[in-house]
Amino acid sequence: MPNYKHTDDQHLPNGSIVYWSRRQGRQVPVSCGSCGRERLVSTSNAAIKAFTGICQECAHDLVGEFNMHKEDKTLPNGSIIYWSRRKGKDIPVQCGMCNQERVVLNKLASQKNFTGICYDCAYASQRKYNDVQQLPNGSIVYWNERQGGRDEPIRVQCGICDEIRLMPAYKVANPNFTGYCVGCARTGHRSHFWKGGRFKHPNGYILVRLTPDHPYYCMADIHHLVPEHRLIMAEHIGRPLRENEIVHHKNGVKDDNQIENLELLARSRHHTGFQNKGDSASEANLWRLVIALVKMLSHKS
Repeated sequence: MPNYKHTDDQHLPNGSIVYWSRRQGRQVPVSCGSCGRERLVSTSNAAIKAFTGICQECAHDLVGEFNMHKEDKTLPNGSIIYWSRRKGKDIPVQCGMCNQERVVLNKLASQKNFTGICYDCAYASQRKYNDVQQLPNGSIVYWNERQGGRDEPIRVQCGICDEIRLMPAYKVANPNFTGYCVGCARTGHRSHFWKGGRFKHPNGYILVRLTPDHPYYCMADIHHLVPEHRLIMAEHIGRPLRENEIVHHKNGVKDDNQIENLELLARSRHHTGFQNKGDSASEANLWRLVIALVKMLSHKS
């Protein structure tokens, strides 16, 4: 049988406290280590080694939420949820607008639509919704044309393609709203299927997709693509490459874009070098042709 003949209060590792000094017959007061609320528990349960002292409501939350959140999370609007500094049901949250830190209940911080914006900043931003608002990414919201409530359509201009469309006011008021149209929101690094914009062309070269704000975007074609070996060389020398400059692969492997394997040459010198010296890949192709001709002649004879 469990030994519950305790006289001193027992502090459990998770913060719960069993007040054996205040024992009332077969019941003992226990303070929950998560929410701090006190309740009466039977002495037989409190004396078990596996007893945690956590109340039933907090135990349900801990299983469903606490084990799921262990690392700090940065929201798209800059707010930070400090799950690593959680104390019971209290979660420190830093506002993405004023950077002030406050405590929020874990149930609120776990919601999918939680923005982390404090009340003062949210209220201040609501007061600004009477004029034209330009978002950091270039999108424009025409709040000055608003006439109705939360479902009233608001004109929004995409910050990339400048397309203007109507959006419900309650969606536009969300701090995570970007203003991008559907096409632009699903293009490039903004897409959920984005894999870094790097892929191999059938000709053997690696191509990289650049965004218009990239410092070497001037080297990209009309499809926003640039050969990776040219991009790496441009970043290495610190300037965009000219059209008459060729990046040569020393070992002849087109997808080996390590800077040690790349050599910057003028277009004329690049072709002259192949005519005079030839690289390993050209020599290998020449030998394959010679061997094929020898085999063909031997079969005829």
